[in-house]
Amino acid sequence: MMKQKLQLLITISCFLVFISAGNAQEKQAISVSSFEKITVSPHISLYLEEGDKEEAIINNHEVPLEKINIEVKGKNLLIYLDDAKTTTKQVKRTVNGHSQSVPIYKGTQVSAHISYKTLKSLSIRGEEKITCISTLTAEKLSFNLYGEAALFIDSIQTDELKAFLYGDNQITINKGNAASQIFKSYGDSKVDVKHLSNAYAKITSYGSNTFTLNTSDKISVWAFGDAFINYTGDPEIKRLITVGEINVKKMD
Repeated sequence: MMKQKLQLLITISCFLVFISAGNAQEKQAISVSSFEKITVSPHISLYLEEGDKEEAIINNHEVPLEKINIEVKGKNLLIYLDDAKTTTKQVKRTVNGHSQSVPIYKGTQVSAHISYKTLKSLSIRGEEKITCISTLTAEKLSFNLYGEAALFIDSIQTDELKAFLYGDNQITINKGNAASQIFKSYGDSKVDVKHLSNAYAKITSYGSNTFTLNTSDKISVWAFGDAFINYTGDPEIKRLITVGEINVKKMD
């Protein structure tokens, strides 16, 4: 009886090893030409890291490799799937006797690691998470988020930071310095830069957006809707045009 159980355990173990080996994916390293901007399209999650060479490494993918496009155009690194460069293609399907339009991709289809030498701009579309684990250093930095994306950055050093958010997005920067910050948000987004030292901030908010700042000199506010502004420091608060319920609160 014990011998039979042992043989069964060995058989199951071998089967699991076989399945794991079958599902394992080799990482795909792709060399790219020089770039300073990254545009990432829906269904792609990225880790960004400064390195001594510029390349893209595909860690995991749920779609065939031939559907993944990685190319550089005019210093802009583009990463997108077939039929999902800007938005995801819809197809007609019958569900419970009713015809419906459904996306050809759902959720995260690709996870990749990008090594960069210089990065000045990010444009993100979709609902995925983008994480930068190195310090972004540039005279000017710009971020554009469309959809429900989440951008997490460990640190930045810049004279001017501009971020434009369209939809329900999230930006979090853990530390660093940005002398001037300009945020423009349409929708229901959250910007958390409370650990980012800053002299001047300008906020333009349409919708119900939340901003958490660390500003020393002045915060200028244009707001239409329900804006929530939390801050540390002792800045002048200048309300330029405000329509709706604007909540400005100094944090301890």
